[in-house]
Amino acid sequence: MVLNFLFLFGAAQALGWASAQAVVGPAWTASPFHPHAVPLAIRSPYLNSWAQGGNGSAPISTQWPTLWDMTNVLGWTVFVRVDGTAYRILGGDGPQAANQTAFSFSATQSKFVHTAGTVMFTTTFISPIEPTNLVLQSLPAVYLAITAQSTDGNPHSVQVYSDITAEWISGDDTLLAQWDTNTSSSSVIHSVHLDPTKPFTVLNHHIQDATAYYGIMNGSAVTWQTSNGSARNQFLASGLLPNTKDTNFQPVGLNGNFPLFSISTDLGMVTASSSPVVFALGLIRDPAIRTTSAAGQSEERSLYFWSEFPSAFDAMDHFISDYPRAASAANAFDSSIRNAAVAVSSDYADLVDLATRQAFAMVEITVGKDDEGNWNTTDVQAFMNDVTGGASVVDVMFPAFPLFLQTNPVIAGALLKPLLQWQQGGSYPHPWAAHDLGAQYPTVTGDTNGTVMPIEESANMLIMTLAQARASGDATLISNFYGILDQWADQYLVSNAMNPGDQNFTDTALTGPVVNDTNLALKGILGIQAMAGIASAVNNTDAANKYSGIASTLMNQWQSLAFSQDGSHLVLGFGNNTSSLILPYNLYVDKLLGFNLIPQIVYDKAAAFLKTQTQTYGVALDSRSSNASKTDWALFTAAALTDTDARNTLISSVRKYAANQLAHVPFSDFYDVSRGTGTVGFQARAVQGAMYSILALQYTIS
Repeated sequence: MVLNFLFLFGAAQALGWASAQAVVGPAWTASPFHPHAVPLAIRSPYLNSWAQGGNGSAPISTQWPTLWDMTNVLGWTVFVRVDGTAYRILGGDGPQAANQTAFSFSATQSKFVHTAGTVMFTTTFISPIEPTNLVLQSLPAVYLAITAQSTDGNPHSVQVYSDITAEWISGDDTLLAQWDTNTSSSSVIHSVHLDPTKPFTVLNHHIQDATAYYGIMNGSAVTWQTSNGSARNQFLASGLLPNTKDTNFQPVGLNGNFPLFSISTDLGMVTASSSPVVFALGLIRDPAIRTTSAAGQSEERSLYFWSEFPSAFDAMDHFISDYPRAASAANAFDSSIRNAAVAVSSDYADLVDLATRQAFAMVEITVGKDDEGNWNTTDVQAFMNDVTGGASVVDVMFPAFPLFLQTNPVIAGALLKPLLQWQQGGSYPHPWAAHDLGAQYPTVTGDTNGTVMPIEESANMLIMTLAQARASGDATLISNFYGILDQWADQYLVSNAMNPGDQNFTDTALTGPVVNDTNLALKGILGIQAMAGIASAVNNTDAANKYSGIASTLMNQWQSLAFSQDGSHLVLGFGNNTSSLILPYNLYVDKLLGFNLIPQIVYDKAAAFLKTQTQTYGVALDSRSSNASKTDWALFTAAALTDTDARNTLISSVRKYAANQLAHVPFSDFYDVSRGTGTVGFQARAVQGAMYSILALQYTIS
């Protein structure tokens, strides 16, 4: 992601650096803490719904969920009736708000507790993460599960209602929507889409060719309705719906009139905790991605789950019936990840939990077809959205990569394949690696004239390819794309790694350009060493020895130039004065891949110096700005340090930022280490997969 330096820092307030202020905590308990924004339905770049968090945050019973941008409302309501009195659990309008008393989150779930009269309701939003099952992982659908329990020991009559509006399908409320309801013995499923749809088009961050599905398991207590707004009043008055369709199709929300897709169920008399009422929400489109095939032809690809289900209704029907297994799997995933991360520290585990859904949601896993039009389930490609439309941006993928190395390196390989395939096909005219596959996601056909980061992206691609091969035990990508990998190392990095000049790379967009950046040169050298590992993986001993020798020579040169005059710490650029400094996040690569190329003294000096530079919320990215930093680079640095105290201090400072309630956007990676405020425009990004940096170390060293 490349933005103008002066724009970023000359207009910091406009970009969302919130002013530091006294924090007024929420009136409910929060575990492990109350984040800047609360994840609700987080399963794709477009099924990406949040509730406002942060300072003075409102309970979910008084606000509308929004898209990740925190401005586009996504109509979603939950009402309940207790002994005939109605309460609101979710949404910004309706009957009296239930009292929110508790909130908690884990890697896949956000849970809220409300009291409504003499009944306690527990509402759980589950965004399933099943990385080893590509069918289920690729299905963009979530669960909303609600249980009820009497608080006075007496039975109470309870009904539950929920609806969505058509706001989920478009960024323009004036466009015409069309809908239907599919009922069967197993489920009731509403569906709504634009008429006509607009393939591969994004408007105000909404995809314009998706169908929203909202459903429930069918039963005698279930009633439903599509309406122009009357369903809510119908439920409030009677506790049930008439099972009718309104076929007077209308715009998404013209003049504030929103069609509703409503479901209710009667729990009867409730004393002990009820069985969960489970709603399922999906946002599905087909095809999902327009890209370029290996033959250089335009190709439209579908999400992988289509290889198992003949229709979206079949997929949603299965998803609804699969809830008991899926809920158990979510709990198991949460426990597994939490237990592994807690072994580092509880603060680290909190960051891992917060980042997981956010990072996974920006990746879509697709399947290709053979020459006869049949699904080819061996043709798996994944694509990453950089929130605002950047397609598979390499310097966004790179910090996110530890998440996929740790949870399923097959997904990591599927992310790399489209980038490698497009460039080996000869479409990219430069000797270095491309920055991305375009800027118009979900059109990912490549970009030959866009942003370039020659050393950064070439090294990133080499490092990720080797890491994926080691984590998976599968060198297929290396074998298939050795030519382009060798080109980036031999024709570019060998000659340029130690002479980056004022070359563009990730950090220049944030804190400005620098000549012969120390971090960037280190990345280039580590990229060359990665090429040695790549050559070794295909038994090319001569090439492996060549690249390893070059990397060793360049490392000696780097050491002689990278330190301050007094030798105490790494400086911003070669030959800089003693006052300049960096957050040395690229040290992580040496640890991740077990190169042992960087002498221990470099790590020791880095740790000792960082201890002297820690501010309230962390360490600045470098001396070009005394306060600006990145959460992903902080966690890469923490993972690289062998000094446990220095590592844990960095982790805890980032956790302190994530929990400080000074923002209202999903976990922003670009933030102020003095004030603890994040930047609008950097929220909800996949780069937070870097929180997995320590967990990933065990997978790729050998």
